Amino acid sequence: MKKYDKFYNMASLPVDAGNIGVIASDKTEHIDKDTSVIDLGAPGEYKIQVKLPRCWLGARQKTRKIKTRTGKVVVGDLCYVFNEGWDKYLNDTEYLNKDTDYSFSVNTGGDGRFEVNVFAHLIKEYDRNFDF
Repeated sequence: MKKYDKFYNMASLPVDAGNIGVIASDKTEHIDKDTSVIDLGAPGEYKIQVKLPRCWLGARQKTRKIKTRTGKVVVGDLCYVFNEGWDKYLNDTEYLNKDTDYSFSVNTGGDGRFEVNVFAHLIKEYDRNFDF
């Protein structure tokens, strides 16, 4: 079996919070035009790897597990996917420094537009009603 089953490339994602995030779509309040929705295919737990070939900190890479009820994740500056919940999310993640079961962030070192490559592998498929 291949290490990663799916590959996605976003050529120019805008960043205002100095981070590129990945979050389960069921944990967002809305989807913004400046983010990308990736349909992974099934609800479950995924190994997600994010690679930024260039940013203010040079090349960056981070790999984490994410659980999603919808089988979809949103990639981009996570400030674009919250309304009232942004402050709570910042507190829960210690200002994007702590990962959760449903999200993680990669520090870009500053704002701008970045190429983002995402690799995904299904670890365990779940029923859509699972709880985490």
